[in-house]
Amino acid sequence: MIFLLPNTTMLGSKSRNFGSKMVYGPTSSTAFRKHNSPALRPRPQPQPRALHSTGALDTGTAPLPSTATPLHKIIHGSIRAKGPISVAQYMQMCLSHPVEGYYMKGEPIGAQGDFVTSPEISQLFGELVGIWLVSQWLERGMNRPIQVVELGPGRGTLMDDMLRTIESIGQTRGRVQAVHLVETSAKLREEQKSRLGARIPAELLHWYDRIEDVPNNGSDVYTLLVAHEFFDAIPIHIIKKTPGGFQEVLVDIDRTAQILSDSPPSLVNNPSLLANNSPAKPQSPGFRYVLSGQSSPLARTLGESSARFSQVPEGHRIEVSPSSWAIVRGVGDLIGKGGGAGLVIDYGDDRAFGASFRGFHKHKLVDVFHQPGFCDLTANVDFAYLKEALKFTSTTSHGPITQHAFLAKMGAPIRLHRLLQGAKDDETRERLKKGAARLIDLAGMGGQYKVMGITSGEKQEQVYPFGYDSSERQTKQA
Repeated sequence: MIFLLPNTTMLGSKSRNFGSKMVYGPTSSTAFRKHNSPALRPRPQPQPRALHSTGALDTGTAPLPSTATPLHKIIHGSIRAKGPISVAQYMQMCLSHPVEGYYMKGEPIGAQGDFVTSPEISQLFGELVGIWLVSQWLERGMNRPIQVVELGPGRGTLMDDMLRTIESIGQTRGRVQAVHLVETSAKLREEQKSRLGARIPAELLHWYDRIEDVPNNGSDVYTLLVAHEFFDAIPIHIIKKTPGGFQEVLVDIDRTAQILSDSPPSLVNNPSLLANNSPAKPQSPGFRYVLSGQSSPLARTLGESSARFSQVPEGHRIEVSPSSWAIVRGVGDLIGKGGGAGLVIDYGDDRAFGASFRGFHKHKLVDVFHQPGFCDLTANVDFAYLKEALKFTSTTSHGPITQHAFLAKMGAPIRLHRLLQGAKDDETRERLKKGAARLIDLAGMGGQYKVMGITSGEKQEQVYPFGYDSSERQTKQA
């Protein structure tokens, strides 16, 4: 059984771009991967600080910092009244608070925001994603009408490129009967409406807060779905293996207004584990991590939600997202019951992480407690956990493989060549080449982003390009 926080499956806002982010490489054992693109500057990785062994503090002795944001004050007051909150609750409030949440105000995406997504970098990305989806309809769609679904559509750029691609192919032209967008941000919904309304009739556009609300019309339609940089923004719980079992890491008010943050950990090769036992150093004021006083039913349930977690050594932490588990199961139900195909594209790996939770502000890495409501919060995606959820649906998962492998196998070099031939000037050609290089760079976005396919039907053979790339297997074994 999976425990869910109230409303956590309603987070539909667009997640982040890899941009300047640095995440753990899947095979590195001593250092972080670094981006070699000039536009992708590696920055120090913040880690959760050392934990206290006790629970709640005497919160009356913890003053607010002078730079507290409105949301900081709300969270501070809630903890004072009710005690420490889970990391998932903190993340949920920071990103999705109805008034002060990060995605409910401002413009997080783009050069002026906190991140830039792959579709914003090059039209190649959306076109090749669209081609893969169309290929699945051609093979399995049986000429049915199409509904296109996106989780966290951001500014609508990816959906716009996909729809343009679908309409450019003769067999699928005019087949789209509905576009369903899972999005909670009113501001982003308006931007999506403006952009996509110029592409297709407005009556075909529909918005929802949750994947469960997207219509499932059975075999009447074929579903084409994409979740790009979505699951990294879904709240996570952090649990720690102790002699008494799993205990949950909580967020509390800091007694001294001085946060401690662990220095970057050493990485281990175990596919389910990430150690973090380094000494602490000062970070930002206001909140701190504490360890629950004893093992709770929720912590025990999370620890038992995957057989892999039983291998976690004592003293280590893991990040678990039960809401992601529930959402991807909803995706599997939608695709599996009516027929369809989908792609999940995000940074992470086929394993669990222990210290990937981090913040970004204006393309720079910041502490997760820095200016709540004004910073993007993210955590690596455990693709193995998503695949475990899909086993309860009538679908087959494929991969994940790197974004580099996916785009290359889907014809990125050929498509780039054609775009360069059609470019009107040298400036456009240079922009196209740089954008494509950034997307497929194995030392950056091309290697850190993973792509997982989902197709309806159980126990299928792998579909192209998943399982067809020998270089991918060599990369994983390196």
